[in-house]
Amino acid sequence: MIVLFEVAPDKLIRDAALFGWGLRALERDGRLRMVFTRRQLFQRELQRADSPLLAEAAEIGVRRIFVDGLIRLPGPDGGDGRDAFHLLAAGLHRENLTAVLALESTLTDTANARAAEEFVADTVIRVSIEAVQRAALRSLEVVKSRGHEFALGRHTFRIINGQGLEVYRRVQAPRGQQREAGAAFDPITRVATGVPGLDELVNGGYFVASTTLVVGISGVGKSVMALQYIAEGARRGERSLMITLDEPPAQVLRNAHSIGIDLQALIDRGLVHLWYEPPQEMEIDRHFAQIEAIVETFKPRRTVIDSLSTYGAWAPPSEVFAISSMPSSR
Repeated sequence: MIVLFEVAPDKLIRDAALFGWGLRALERDGRLRMVFTRRQLFQRELQRADSPLLAEAAEIGVRRIFVDGLIRLPGPDGGDGRDAFHLLAAGLHRENLTAVLALESTLTDTANARAAEEFVADTVIRVSIEAVQRAALRSLEVVKSRGHEFALGRHTFRIINGQGLEVYRRVQAPRGQQREAGAAFDPITRVATGVPGLDELVNGGYFVASTTLVVGISGVGKSVMALQYIAEGARRGERSLMITLDEPPAQVLRNAHSIGIDLQALIDRGLVHLWYEPPQEMEIDRHFAQIEAIVETFKPRRTVIDSLSTYGAWAPPSEVFAISSMPSSR
C-alpha cells in the first residue's frame, strides 16, 4: 500500500513508469493499493481499531506500506511529537505491516528537531544532496537500525532511469575479514614485468598479489612500462585490467601501437579489459564499486591504474589511500 498526501496517484504512476514500474498493472492485479488522503485523517485512522484503511489493507493482504511525505507530528501541548509518532508506528506494527515512512525535512532542521522520530523508528536512513566541486552528490547514511550490525558512515547513491536507486558503499569502509586477508603469501613465485632487464633488478619479478608504485615525471615512460606489463600477461594467457584516468581509450590504443603492442587485438581476445572514466565528475564510491564489479566478473590476474595521481586531484587523501589499497589480483 502507498499512502500519498500531496502527490496525486496519477503523477506517481507517471513518475514510476520512468523506472520501469507498472503501478497501474499492479493495482489491476490486486497487488497494490494507493490511498490519497490527508495527514490528520491518516493518523486518526491508524489509532482506530475498526480503521477502514487497515481493513482495506487486510483485504488484499498488505505486508508493506510506504507513506510518502510525512511531516513531523505535533506532540500534545506542543511537545516533541514522540508520543504522536509512537502511536503512528504502533498502529502500523499492530497490523504486522513493514513500513517505510518518507519524512520531510528542511535545511534548517537540527539534530534535536529530528530526535522525536529517530527515537521511535527501528531504522533511520538519512539522505542528502550537496555540492562537490560544482557537481551535486547524493549520499545516504544509516543512522540506526535496531537488532543488527550495519555499515556506518555516508555512502553515495544515484537515481538511474529504468532502475531506481543504486547505492555505492563508501570507499573507506572495511570489506570483511576474508577480503582483507585475501592477499597471497608466496615468497617464491614471481610475476614477470615484461620489461627486458627489469626482472633481474627486482629479483625475478614482482611478488604475487603485491602492489608496485611507479613514480616519475610526465613523459618518463610510466605508461609504457604498464603496457609492457599487460602485454606480458597476455603472452602468458593471463587476463589484465587497465584502468585509464588520464587518457581516453583511443589514445591508449594509439600509444600501445606505437611501441608494437596491438592492444585492441588483446581486448578482442578477452585478455585485456580497458576501462576509462573521465575524472572531472568522478564519484569515488561509485567508481570503486565499478572497479570491484569488473574484477569480480572479468577476474584479471594483473591490474594497472594509470595514473594514481589523478585520484589526488579529485578526491580527499583518505579516499585516494582506499583506492590504492584495493585488492589486486597480482
